[in-house]
Amino acid sequence: PKAALAGAKARGSAEPVAQAPAPSPAPAAAEAVLPDTEDTPQALAAPTPPPPAPPRPGLRERWAGLGEISVGVGLAQRRYELRAPTAAGNRSFDGSPFPEFVLRAELYPLAALTRRFVRNVGVAVDYSRHLAVSTDLPANGARPDTCDFGSEVATRSQQLLADLVLRWPLGLKTRFSPTFAASAGVGLREFALGPNDVLTGFNYRFVHVALAARVPLGTRLAALELGGDLRPLLGVGQDAVDALGERSSGLAWSVHGGLRGELNSGLFYFARAEYQRYTLDLAGLDAAGEPLRPCTPDNGDPTSGTDTYLRLMLGAGYQL
Repeated sequence: PKAALAGAKARGSAEPVAQAPAPSPAPAAAEAVLPDTEDTPQALAAPTPPPPAPPRPGLRERWAGLGEISVGVGLAQRRYELRAPTAAGNRSFDGSPFPEFVLRAELYPLAALTRRFVRNVGVAVDYSRHLAVSTDLPANGARPDTCDFGSEVATRSQQLLADLVLRWPLGLKTRFSPTFAASAGVGLREFALGPNDVLTGFNYRFVHVALAARVPLGTRLAALELGGDLRPLLGVGQDAVDALGERSSGLAWSVHGGLRGELNSGLFYFARAEYQRYTLDLAGLDAAGEPLRPCTPDNGDPTSGTDTYLRLMLGAGYQL
C-alpha cells in the first residue's frame, strides 16, 4: 500500500495543475460629463455679443413721402374781352402785369403708416393772391357826367384750389423716379373790381380735374414738370350776374410747365409758367326782365366773354 501511494504522488507531481482563467479587466468607466459651472472651460469662455441694433431712422426716413410745402412769387397778367350783338356793348381790357404770391401744401397722411399704394393718396391746397394790383378803366364815351369814377378802380385777384390727389411713382424705387399725379376737387378764381361803369368783376367757381407729370432730366437738380386741368364752371359771381345776367354756359382750362430741382436736405426750387382761359355765355338782363342800373356796366343783350391769365412763378419749398 505504501508503494502504491508513493507512485500516485509521483504521477501527480509530474502532471501540470490546471489554473482558473484570470478575470477580464473591468471596462473603463465612462467619462463623467460635468455641468457648466464657473470652473468649467465652457463657462469661462466669453459669450457672443448680440448684433448691434440698426441705426434709428431720422425724421425724413420715418416720414418719407409725407408731404411738402412751398412758397413763391410771380407776375400775372389778365386779358378780358366781352362780345355783344352791338359794338356799343363790346368791352376789352388788357391789364398790366401785377405781382402775386403763391402758397401750396400737399399732405399724404398714410405715408408714415404704411408702405402700400394707399400711401400715395393725399390732399393739396393751392392759394395765390395779388401783392399789389389796380385796374385802369378803358374809355367810355357814353358815360354821363354824373358817373365819374376816375381812371383807376380798386382790384382784388386771388385763386384757391382744394383737391384730393393720387400720385403714382413709376418703376424706380427712388425719390427721383418719374411721377404722375391726378387730382380732383373744387376751386375759385376771383378778379373783383370796385364800382365803375365799364367792366364787371368775376368770381369763377368751378370743379377742378387735373393731370400732371414730373420727369427727372438725368439729375435730381432738374426735372421737367408738365400739367393741365379742366374747370367746368359752376358760377361766375354775383357782380357778373347783376350786370350781365345768368350764366348759360361756361368752361375753363389751364396748362402749365416748368422746372423743379431737389437737394438731399429736402429743399427744392421751382420755376413755372401757366396759362388759364375762361369762356362763358351770359343771358343778359333783358332775359330776366331786369332794368339797367345807371352808372354800371349792365348789359341787357346776351354776351359771350373770354378771360385769360398768364402767370410766371418762381419759388422754393421743403419736402419730406
